[in-house]
Amino acid sequence: MTTVGMTSKPFGKAIGLLVLCLCALAVPVRAQPAAAALQALLDDFVSEQRLPGAVLGVTGPPLDAVVATGMLDRKTGARVTPQSRFYIASAGKIMTATATLQLIDEGRVRLDQPIAEILVPAGSLARLPNWGSVTVEQLLNHTSGMPDYFDDEYQQAAVKDARMLVDVERALSLQLDEKANAKPGAKHDYSNTNYALLGLMLERVDGADLGTVLARRIFVRSGMTATTVGADPRQPSVASGHGSKRTPSARDNLIAYGSKLGDGPATTTAGDMGRFLAALLREKKLLKPAALQRMLAPSRREAGYGLGIEISGTDFGPCYGHSGSVTGFKAEAWYYAARRTSIVFLTNGEFGTDATDVVARAAQIVFKSAR
Repeated sequence: MTTVGMTSKPFGKAIGLLVLCLCALAVPVRAQPAAAALQALLDDFVSEQRLPGAVLGVTGPPLDAVVATGMLDRKTGARVTPQSRFYIASAGKIMTATATLQLIDEGRVRLDQPIAEILVPAGSLARLPNWGSVTVEQLLNHTSGMPDYFDDEYQQAAVKDARMLVDVERALSLQLDEKANAKPGAKHDYSNTNYALLGLMLERVDGADLGTVLARRIFVRSGMTATTVGADPRQPSVASGHGSKRTPSARDNLIAYGSKLGDGPATTTAGDMGRFLAALLREKKLLKPAALQRMLAPSRREAGYGLGIEISGTDFGPCYGHSGSVTGFKAEAWYYAARRTSIVFLTNGEFGTDATDVVARAAQIVFKSAR
């Protein structure tokens, strides 16, 4: 069973038939065949990777559609639809970075400002390596040298103490007094610790919890009506995570949907994620031009990363976005700048092979059909 969702607008009764006839002449030539080809691609990919379910969304001038296939939960047999909500792990870092750059646009923090000047009082966080000198920019581009808190030891501890999923001091407690991986600014070293701290900074500066901050700064302004920080996996629209076993895992769902830290805050739909990328990168209405340009500029230490966003060259020009991965969930969210189009892939399972270029394959379908 598969589902295709395409955007539509209500028509007045008097002219409804006329409009539908005109649309019938204009749409099928490109949009309908492309959507059907995307559906076939997704069906085949989910089958070959043995995934429970997935969605694939395109938001752009050539096409605006979401295709879905498979199951939200193998225990219940509930089906994935275009409106299904998935945990997107590190793909949510783009949202945290955007909100941080908004603070910079507002003159409330500086890129070169040490995080220790902002997070006062620091509490136990003052015992983190490099604490006294790490700047906001170094957190954004992963050059802080701080070790990554998100590992097996952390996840095991969080299952026993769920407060570690929402309290930054508790989450980072295992990194206190550790040796730094590098001096601040010396090298790119991807670390979720960076974005956990940025999430806390957003809460301190805005005076609200991260869910409220991102809702006001990102979700509402982007038209994201189905996106939240944290979620209840028992809700009928929420995808249940499936790790290496075929059945969904309560542990994986707890780690994913219970997390309300800045390194992986969001649960969303493919359509909402496409709207966010459009608002940020196509419509350019979330950041001032200079801040957006700085976000997309490659780091001096890593050409493939800017400020909270990954940078890639493709057959269709430069591409900006972020991947996300945690046990039971995978996400890919990319914006093809030259084509003004985003492609989003979300799944509630683990890939079975290394042939995981589903977004690149979708781009071939969408952009070649638009010629």
